[in-house]
Amino acid sequence: MDLTRSHYSAADLTAPSYRLEYIKAFAPKTLMYHFLLSTAAFRCMTSNDNPPISQSLRGTLQKDAEMQADFMDEMIRIHKNDGLDVRHGVSCPEWHVHEVTKMCVHGNAEPWAKD
Repeated sequence: MDLTRSHYSAADLTAPSYRLEYIKAFAPKTLMYHFLLSTAAFRCMTSNDNPPISQSLRGTLQKDAEMQADFMDEMIRIHKNDGLDVRHGVSCPEWHVHEVTKMCVHGNAEPWAKD
């Protein structure tokens, strides 16, 4: 997850519709699914486009009621966290699971994060 977040942050990427469909089909309800959905929700919330939700994303969401609900949950989470972009900031504990490694020290920014 850290490498994916770093790549998405450095290249200012957000998840396209086809990637959301793929991750939902093969890895639903995983950290990666929530991360990708959150990047798409963030793009819509900060877009100057009218409408802010692309036709491609609109079509993807119309086909999957559960993804619609998850997308709305991500939009609400972003709003409640003052527009926090999941591509930036600390990774632990939200973005990785410690099974055999020590927990990360809280409050440290990721090495790749911009100040």
